[in-house]
This record gives sequence, structure tokens and C-alpha cells, in this order.
Amino acid sequence: MKEKISRRSFLKKIWKSGLALIGLTVSIPTYSYFGERKWLQTNQIKLSSKRIPSQFSGLKIVHFSDLHLGFHMDDQYLDDLIKQVNAHYPDIICFTGDLVDEDASILEAYIPKLQQFEASYGKFAVLGNHDYRSRTKTATGVTEALRRSEFNLLVNENIQIKRNNAVINISGVDDIMDGNPNLDKTLLEAYKDTYTILLVHEPDFADVAQNYPIDLQLSGHSHGGQIRLPLIGHIITPPMAKKYVNGLYEVGDSLKVYTNKGIGTTIYPFRFFCRPEITVITLETSSV
Repeated sequence: MKEKISRRSFLKKIWKSGLALIGLTVSIPTYSYFGERKWLQTNQIKLSSKRIPSQFSGLKIVHFSDLHLGFHMDDQYLDDLIKQVNAHYPDIICFTGDLVDEDASILEAYIPKLQQFEASYGKFAVLGNHDYRSRTKTATGVTEALRRSEFNLLVNENIQIKRNNAVINISGVDDIMDGNPNLDKTLLEAYKDTYTILLVHEPDFADVAQNYPIDLQLSGHSHGGQIRLPLIGHIITPPMAKKYVNGLYEVGDSLKVYTNKGIGTTIYPFRFFCRPEITVITLETSSV
């Protein structure tokens, strides 16, 4: 026989359930804003290819994306990012767009900090859609800030990296959504039959890039979804970040794509089950 629940017991259970619900309602946003949003995660991967010259075996690339400066990004958080990136002693730093959230006029104050990123073979960047949608109405302010911060800004351009008489290509295409991307122009001066890394803000551009002699595409834009749920994953991602949302993918016969979850946030200043990411990529020569 089932035990009868008194009215007092029933109300007590309802009260406890209500308190638990209130606790969750308060604690999840609190954790998402004050905890996970600044809890930098480092993911380390090794990529091997017979197209990587032996002289470049062991080359270390640090990739990050989507700073969204001006949107809940304080100086201490940026200082922590710089410290952690430099602690890996990168040979190359790659930043894949969205330096600002919407106002490029703030960047003058950030240039001395952005100059502190250090890489022995250079710092490389491309523009993102937010860089074009800033209050300046163009990417001019972002372009100037990146170049004054000693980043090689690649707008449909390619740069050869030389190491002990060997070469790899670092290519960068303009923002796919709001810029004037031209991959044919980008690769025009790239050395043929050479390991090529493409920087492009939107990861789903890989469906186009796979048709070109590109070995590795580095992207951001998705924020990994920014809000993810256990067992479900991301809830929503922006246009051009629907297929390759987070992490490493193989596209077509030979293209590898890595989508970085980004550093900052946009629209809502929260991250949940989606920590901001620094990616450390080590290249290795392979015989097969």
C-alpha cells in the first residue's frame, strides 16, 4: 500500500524543487559568464603529411580566433591569452578573424597588447565578418590595427615561409560573407606542389577549398556553438559554420580543416560546455 503524502510534505517537496530550479537558473548563467567564458583551453594536435618538408617537421603553429574586442573582453583576460600563447614558443601564430565585435575605434588602445604576441616566423591574420560590420562601416580600422600590431594581414594573398632552403605557403582569403574573397588570386603566387595552409574565417568554405591544392584550412567563426549541451552539442551556429563547427575534419581527398572555438563571445556573453580555445598544431613529415 502506497504511503499517503500529507499536504505539508507535498508543499515541502514543491518548495525544494522550486529552490533547486531557482538555483539552476542563477548558477548556470553565473558559471557561463564568470567561469567558463574566460577558462582558456589548449588543444594540441599533430598533423603529418608527406608534403611537409623535413625541414618543417616539428614546426609549431598556435591558432586562435574571434577575439571580439569590445564585447565583455577585459584587459586581464587578453593578458592571460597573450601569456599562454607565448608560453608555447610558437614558430607561427595564426589568427582567423573577428578582431572586434562592432566598434573598431577602440583598437588604438589594444595595439601595444597585440604587439606582444611573439612568433619566430611571423604572425598571420585574416579578416572576419564582424571586422567588416564594425561601426567604421569598413575593415580599414581593423586592417590598420593588425598591421601596426605586426601581424601579416592576408587579404587574398600568400606568403612563403622559408626554413633551411625549404618552403611552405601561408595563404589568406578575404572574409567570405562580407569581403571580396578570391581564392584564385590568393594562390596565384603560392609555390606549386608545396604544403599550403589557408586561413579563412568561415569554416564551411572548405567545400570550395577542397578543390584547390590546399593541405590545411584554419578557421573560426562558429565559436563552437558558444552554448553546447551534454549529449546534444551545439544548439546554433552562424551561417557558413554549419558543417565544420568544432575541431578537426577531413574534407575531400586531402584537405584537413581545423575550426577553433574562438576566444571571445558575441550576442550573449556566455559560454557553456564550450571553453575558449588555443590550438597548438605541430607539423610532422610523413613518408606516406
